[in-house]
Order: sequence, then structure tokens, then C-alpha cells
Amino acid sequence: MKSMGMLNDKALALNSMNLLNFGYALFLLLNSQSKLSQSEIEHIVKRWLALSAVTARYGSSPETTTEKDIKQFANGDPFENLASIERQVLTEPFWNTMLPDDILVTSSSTNNNAWRLFQMAQVKDHDVAWLEDFHKVEDLLREQGNVHHIFPRAYLKRYGFGKQAYNQIANYILLTQSRNLLISDAAPVDYLHNSQVIKFSNEENWQANGIPIEVKNMTYNAYYDFLFKRRRLIANRIRKYYESL
Repeated sequence: MKSMGMLNDKALALNSMNLLNFGYALFLLLNSQSKLSQSEIEHIVKRWLALSAVTARYGSSPETTTEKDIKQFANGDPFENLASIERQVLTEPFWNTMLPDDILVTSSSTNNNAWRLFQMAQVKDHDVAWLEDFHKVEDLLREQGNVHHIFPRAYLKRYGFGKQAYNQIANYILLTQSRNLLISDAAPVDYLHNSQVIKFSNEENWQANGIPIEVKNMTYNAYYDFLFKRRRLIANRIRKYYESL
């Protein structure tokens, strides 16, 4: 799990004991099949954990789904079973529409597994936190760094946006305390032209954090356009992460 980018249950882990329990059961099952190498077992288990997390496979009727899945892995070829489920659920419409326009919208909680997979991708790739020069995302997670609103909450509230609007996963980002204080409640168009805020800014860092570059010139009028763009950047990053496992 560490190689997937998970840290620990306080800093960063998938939010489902049913999922983690099944992952361990799957590992034990595959480990008992001596024809599989450790790297093959690791590949299957990691992909299954990520697939199940992003699709909420064990969210409802977990006992029934668990029993069905373990039987399929026990009685068939594990690679073929994984590939079959991938073809069924990880379709182009899933990556391009369902993940950005449904899964990343229905929950504003940082416990959302899609958001956690995005962060795991950042940890796995040793990404530097947004607008920083050496503070890594992993460092902020371990230190319980600030979850900041890219369009600051107080700024949006001034223009009539409610809690459901500003507390969107696509509006979240981990920041250091010092960067957060510099930003305060300014509009993106203002703070992203502040030399003290953006002195370490670079294109690679923006891409690693899934931030659309257009936000540099945005005010509250473009907030929903920003959410639309960022959800797709997050979804694309999760897809790349999944395919790397």
C-alpha cells in the first residue's frame, strides 16, 4: 500500500475498511497460488484496490459483492478477471464524464476516495505542493497541512456563493501555512499576480497539482468554469495513476 502512495490512517489512506479487508483477502488468495510472482500479485492487488475505491465497489451490499469477487478470483485467471472488470467499469464515459461530473461532485468531503487517489498519485510521484519550491505534498499530509480553497471561501461568500458551492473537491488544495496566509481571501486574479505568492510558480508544479492555468485571470464570475476544468484535470491524473500501477 505504501508503494501506492498511502501513508497511514491519519495522513492518507483509502476510506473503506471493506475495501482494505478485501484487498488483504485478495493478497492472501493470490499468494497461495504459487504460479504468480510477487510483482504480479502486487500489480493485481494495487489495481483492484484503486479500481474498487474510485468506483465505490464495496459501498453497498459489500458482503454480496465481496463473495462474488473472491469466487471469481479463486476460480478463474486473476489477470483475465481484472481485465474483464476494467472493461466493464473503467470505460471512456467513466473517466471522461462519470468521474469528473458525478463522483467528484456528489461529496465535498476530503474523505472522498477519488480525492484520496489524486493525493496518493501526488505522493507516489513525490510532487511538490502548489506554489512551493521544496515542500512536498507528502510533507503537508503528514503535518496536517492546510486544505485551502483555491477560490477562497470568504471571497466567494462575499459574492453570494453558499457552502455547497465553495466546498467543492475541485476547489481544494493543500497549502503551507505561510502560503495560505499570503493568499488570505483574495481573488485568484489578484493573488496569482502577487510576486510573493507565485515566486516559486512553474508550469510543472501547476500540472502536478491539477490546477488549470486559466485560473490566474479568474474572478468569481468564472468559478464554475474553473470547477469544470479542474475536475477533468483531477480525473485525468487519477487515470494516469491507475494505469501506472
